Amino acid sequence: MSASIEYKIRLAHSNELPLLLEVERRAGRRFDDILELVGVSDDITPLQELVDAEKNQLVWVCLSSQRIIGFAYATLIDGCCHLEELSVLPEFGKNGIGTALLNQVCHYTMENELAGVTLITFRDIPWNAPFYLTQGFEALSDDLITPGLRKVFEAEEKRGFPMDLRIIMRTI
Repeated sequence: MSASIEYKIRLAHSNELPLLLEVERRAGRRFDDILELVGVSDDITPLQELVDAEKNQLVWVCLSSQRIIGFAYATLIDGCCHLEELSVLPEFGKNGIGTALLNQVCHYTMENELAGVTLITFRDIPWNAPFYLTQGFEALSDDLITPGLRKVFEAEEKRGFPMDLRIIMRTI
């Protein structure tokens, strides 16, 4: 566990959105050490997607000493809040920031009476599916995958993600 740090989570401001791309880029470099995932870190969220999500109040930032150290952003798919991205700067890892950002998304979901939180992640990477399993998520069986989730999954495949390593999950 890293030294405890103070942080706060709030909705992102539009002028902060470009800063999130560097957070995502740096956080994604963790994948570069995994042979099957080399190059995955180059797949950064298009800024326009963050702009659209921010307009819908679906982008949250984590700040420490006025510096953005992590963020989460979501979209609404088939009655659920779909977590598109959750990134934390590597030097701030293991401080509960990812969990706190995920809890913010879950809180938004409950507050807005949505059916649950969904996401697509890597099946065997410790900070991916194994982490989400500890947070109350489960793998969705094929018959429970909604048309919208299937569309997102197919779009990832077209972008070159190794889909045999991916899993669709949802809060229980």
